[in-house]
Parts: sequence; structure tokens; C-alpha cells
Amino acid sequence: MRNLGIQARILLLAGVGIGLSLILCGLFFWTLQALQSADQTLDEYRQLNAHSQALTDTTLEMRRAEADFLLRRDPLYAEAVRSAVTAAREEVQTLTAHPQAAAIRDDVDAVEVGLTEYAGVFDRLTTLMTEAGLDENAGAQGTLRAAVHEAEDVLEETDASRDLVVSMLMLRRHEKDFLLRGDPKYLERAETEYQTFLDTLAADPGAPQGRIRDVMETYIVALRAMVQARLEVVEADARLNETYDAFAPSIGRIGEYGAAKAREQGALREALGSRVKLAVAVLALIGLAVAAVVAFVIARATIGPIRAITQVMVQLSAGRRDVAVPFTDLRNELGHMAQAVETFKAGLIEAERLQQSALDTAKADVERARRRDETVAQYDTQASALMARVQTTVERVHGAAQKLEAAATRSGERGSAVASAATEAATNIQTVASATDELSATTGEISARVQDSSGLSRRAVDAIGAARQTVDRLQDTADNIGTVVALIQAIAAQTNLLALNATIEAARAGEAGRGFAVVAGEVKDLASQTGRATGDIQAQVEGIQGITRTVAESIGQSTKEIEQLSEVVGSIAAAVEQQNAATQEIARNVREVAGANDVVTESMSAVRDDTEATWDLAVDLSSAADDLKEEAGTMHTETDRFLTTIRSI
Repeated sequence: MRNLGIQARILLLAGVGIGLSLILCGLFFWTLQALQSADQTLDEYRQLNAHSQALTDTTLEMRRAEADFLLRRDPLYAEAVRSAVTAAREEVQTLTAHPQAAAIRDDVDAVEVGLTEYAGVFDRLTTLMTEAGLDENAGAQGTLRAAVHEAEDVLEETDASRDLVVSMLMLRRHEKDFLLRGDPKYLERAETEYQTFLDTLAADPGAPQGRIRDVMETYIVALRAMVQARLEVVEADARLNETYDAFAPSIGRIGEYGAAKAREQGALREALGSRVKLAVAVLALIGLAVAAVVAFVIARATIGPIRAITQVMVQLSAGRRDVAVPFTDLRNELGHMAQAVETFKAGLIEAERLQQSALDTAKADVERARRRDETVAQYDTQASALMARVQTTVERVHGAAQKLEAAATRSGERGSAVASAATEAATNIQTVASATDELSATTGEISARVQDSSGLSRRAVDAIGAARQTVDRLQDTADNIGTVVALIQAIAAQTNLLALNATIEAARAGEAGRGFAVVAGEVKDLASQTGRATGDIQAQVEGIQGITRTVAESIGQSTKEIEQLSEVVGSIAAAVEQQNAATQEIARNVREVAGANDVVTESMSAVRDDTEATWDLAVDLSSAADDLKEEAGTMHTETDRFLTTIRSI
């Protein structure tokens, strides 16, 4: 182990781990196969148990359907029995083919044979019960019922004797007793009673012998057939029970075997699982212990030398050169590392010697370089100061040239703008002068039209005043008419009163005053008509008075508005006169401004020419400043190159 290489040690540790892993994998696969086999066997026994329980349940369902059929005599329950038999046969066939059913094969075969026999007996039973009659109107029971009704009808129609009726009732009693108890002795009693009925019938000469005898013969034959069918049904039912009892124990044994085997195999599966878990855990612990021991031995044999060599390297890096290097005699990677550290130690000693020699040589070179750098630094300072002053001067000249050029440019632009503005102003002034002349002419025309409007307003006021006087006279006339109408109404009322008095006096005068009464009545009628006419005239006069007052008020309002319009027109006329004077003053000022604008235009042309000359001089000065700046930059570059070359020597 001491001379074993690191790679070999790692391979050894990996081999131990791989071996343990293979052992664990083998154990895992073996246990997995064992568990799968146990699970498969357990599943087979569970299936066997399920089929055996299904067979038991199916046969129980078959027996329940059989009991329901016998009790309720419903064909649906018979079909249920047949379906249950079919399902039980299918379960038997499944058990026959099951791989774990060899131990119960005899019982399975017995159940299969028993189900076949049971199905045949049950079919015979259903046939017999159908022949006997599933209800009172079917089969032999239905035939018996029809015969009974026919016999009772015949006895009633023929007015049979009391002895015949009593004998017939006894026959029916024996019939009911058999149907209730199923004992054949009641058939014997019915046969005896039938013979008694025949003897009673023979002793009654008044009864229709042939007809009653034929009906009763039909009844007794039907009773015999019904009894025979019922007895055969009882026998078939007993045979059916015997058949089931023959294979029922086999069904029980099959169910018990399936349940027991399922429990047994489940317990075996649990035990196997526990053993597998224990084996895997023990083997895993053993593998971990072995791996840990091997890893500890390999790690101790590897980490110890590495730590010792590391300590030596730390001491060498700290400056100690007298330390001994261990494990140089090993014939593996650790020995090679120790030998490399020994070589590194010798190299450090030689490097320290060469470093000291190089330090002595470097001190002399440093002194020479110091003196050279001092000379170059002094020249660099002086040259840099001179170049800085040149550069500053060039920058100032260049800046002044740029400012002059910019000022000349701005002066030219502003001069051009002023000249353009002056030209445009001249054009606008001419336009304003023309517009002012047109405004003056328009103002004069407006003044004339306003004077005309003022005259029309005054004439309208005069006309409305005349109309107002006419309306006032009309109002006075309407008032006079109203006074006259009132007077007429008073006269009519007085006349009416006088006519009433005359009528009263004529009535007092009797026959002598009758003619006077007629005249008084006519006068009264005329007075009434006059009153009504004057009332209508009064209403019309009042309407005329109302309209007259409305017209008078409207004319008064119109007069006020026209007077206000006249005042407004006068104000407009005065304002138009003032505007006309102001327009003429504006036209005079515009003509003066047009003359001054021509002078400004000529002056701006001269300024533009001077500005262009100044801009040319600024351009020349800026170009010269750029050339001087370029030469100064070249001189600075060459100086830097020279100093750099000196410093590199």
C-alpha cells in the first residue's frame, strides 16, 4: 500500500464500491423477482378467491330467484334463475382454467355437473308448473276453474236439488283443501264425493241427467289432471333441492379454499417482504462498513505524505532553506511530488544568489537613468512652457478671427433682413395709401347716406305725429258715441218702465183699457228692442275704443323708437365725419412714411456692401490663424517625439 500509486488507490476504492453496488444490485434483482413471483401468486389466489366468491354469490342468487319463482309463480324469476345458472357456469369454466385450482378440481367438476343437472330439473319444474297453471286462469288450474264455473251454471240453470248443490260444494271444499295443503288424500275424498254426487243425480228424476253428468265428468277429469300436475311439481321441487344439496358442499369448499389460499399467500408475501427488507438493510450496512474501512486506509496512506510535503512547501515559501524534504524514496506520485519539491528548493537557493547579483547591476543603471531623466525633464519644462504660450496666442488670434467673421456674418444677415423688410414696408405703405384713399371715399359716401337716413327719420316722426292726432280724434268720437248710446239706453229703460205702468193701468181699466194695453205692449217691445240694439252698439263702441287705445299706445311706442333711431343716426353721422377727418390725416402720414422708407432702403444697401468687405477680411484672418495653429501643433508633436526618444535611451 505504501508504494501504491494514487490512481491505483482510487481504482481500488472504486472497485470496492462497484463490487458492493453489484452485490446490492444482484440482491435487489433477486428480491425483486421473488417479490414479483409472490405478487403474481398472490394475485392468482386473489382472483381464485374472487371467482369462488362470485360462484357462491351467483348460486345464492340462483336459489333466491328459484324461491321467488315458486312463491310468486312469475316467469321473470324463472329467467333470473336461468341467467344465474349461466353466470355460475361461466365462473366454473374460469375456475377450471385457473392455474391454482388444481387442488379443487374435483369440487369444480362436481359443481359443473350439478349445475347442468340443476338446470335440467329446473326446466322440468317450470314446465310442470306451467302445465299446472301459474295462476288460477292458466294450465290445469284454469281448465278446472272453467269446468267448475260451467258446472255451477248448469246446476243453477236446471234448478238442481239441494242435495246436488251440497255435494258440489263438498267437491269444491276438497279441491280447496288440496290446493292449500297439497295432500293427495283430498283427491280420494273428492273421488268419493263425486260418486255420491252421481248417486244423488240418479235418484233425482227431474234433473237433466245427461247434461249434468257430462259437465261433472269434465270437472273431475280436470281436477285429476291438476292434482297430478301439482304432485309432479312437488316431486320436481324436491328433486331440485336434492340436486342443489348434492353440489352445494363443493361450492362451500371452493369458497373456503380460495379465501384460505388468498390469506395464506398474503401472509407469505408479507413475510417475504420483511425478509427482503432485512437482507437488503444488513447487506447495505456491511457494504458501507467495508467501503468506509477501505476509504479510511487509502485516505490515511495518501493524505499523510501530502500534508508533510505541504508543510515543507509552506516553510520554503516562508524563507527557510534548511528544511528537509520527506518521502523522496517513494516510487509513486507522492515520491515524485517530494522530489519536485527538493528540486524547487535547490532552484530557490540558486535564484536568490542570481537575484542579489542582478540587484547590484541594477543600482548602477538606476543612477545613470536618474541623471538622464533630470536633464530631459528640465528641457521638457522649458519647451512645454514656450509651446503653451504660442498655443495661447494662436488660440486668441483664432478666436478673434472667428468672432469677427461671425459678427460680419450677422451684420450681413441683419442688413439683408432690414433691406428686405424696408422693401416689403414700402410695398405695404403703398397698399395702405391706396386703402386709405378708398376708405376716405367710402366714408364720404357713408356720411351722405347717414344724412339721408336722418332726414327719413325726421319725416317718419312727423307722419307718426299726424297719425297720433287722428287716432286721438277717433278716440274722442268713440267716447261721444258711447255717451249717446248710454242716453239711448236710459230713454229705452224709461220707455219700458212707462209701458209697464200703462199695462198695469189698462189691466185695472178692464175691457175699456184692452186697446190701450195692446199699444202699451207694443211700446214695451220696441223699448226692449231698442235696449238690445243699444247694448250691441255699446259693445261695438267699446271694442272700437279698445282698438283705438291699443293703436294709440303702439303709435306712441313707435314714435319713441323712431326718435331714438333719429338720435342714433345723428350720432353715426357725427362719427362718420370724425372718421373721414382721421382717414385723411392717416393718408397724409402714410405718404410721409413712404418717403422716409426710400431713404432707409438706400442706407441699408451701403451697409450691406461694407459688411461683405468686413466678412472677407475676417475669413482671411481666420485662415491665417488656422495655419499658425497647425504649425504650432506640428512643432509640439516633434518636440514630444524628441523627448520620448531621449527618455527611451
